[in-house]
Amino acid sequence: MPFASEHLEGALGAHGRSILVVDPNEMTGDIVGDLDEEIVPLCARLY
Repeated sequence: MPFASEHLEGALGAHGRSILVVDPNEMTGDIVGDLDEEIVPLCARLY
């Protein structure tokens, strides 16, 4: 599971919800690369 997924699972579980992983093999991606892909364009739009 990705970074801090335990916290998310706990919060969702408190409300009777859960996380469903459709393809567990896809969970091996690099979180830093994913964040970089999202944050850089967002910051570029600010300037």
